[in-house]
Amino acid sequence: MKKILNNDFLKSKMHLPCFYPKNYTIAFEGDQCDKIGIIAEGKVQLIHYTHDGDEIILGELKQYDVFGDFLIHAKDSVYPGNLTAIEETEIIYINKEQLDDFLATSSEFRSEYLSNLCRKASEMNTINKILHQSSLEKKIVLWLENALLTAKSDKVKIESKESLAKRLNVRRPSLSRTLGKMKKEGILDYNRAYIWIKPTCEFKQQKK
Repeated sequence: MKKILNNDFLKSKMHLPCFYPKNYTIAFEGDQCDKIGIIAEGKVQLIHYTHDGDEIILGELKQYDVFGDFLIHAKDSVYPGNLTAIEETEIIYINKEQLDDFLATSSEFRSEYLSNLCRKASEMNTINKILHQSSLEKKIVLWLENALLTAKSDKVKIESKESLAKRLNVRRPSLSRTLGKMKKEGILDYNRAYIWIKPTCEFKQQKK
């Protein structure tokens, strides 16, 4: 939604931006969603906590990403997890009435909004495909394959093994053991900041 935030006319009709400090919970799981938010600056995560207290990262949003767009017109429009700022974040909100007006009157907004929905639907399909792999090794390979394509790089930056474990919905010790095994087998390599497919890996050669 970068074009929308750079459109002074449209931006003037939106609410004033809200600012949130790091670790602030913007919305709680089960809260009603009555507006969409566009991230002008910062980064947020959608986090679900299981009955056992485990933390699962359902999604991560960065600058120009939108949240609430899948919920605002839904019959059961509640957040599926806590929406938490993981760094200082600035958000511009659009309520349902404004959203409907923009969609009806602005072809630029409508095009950007629908394009954003299509992209997110594709990303959700990819995430669903990753989580339904039959083994953790297959989850890691498929996640890494898609992450490399998105990053347009030979390496993918990771915050921590704990963060990656939450994305893949597995325990950190299980992830560490599997990564170590895959490293010994020559499938991938990693350090504290990055993970990558080894150049000699059969998997990478097949993808070329």
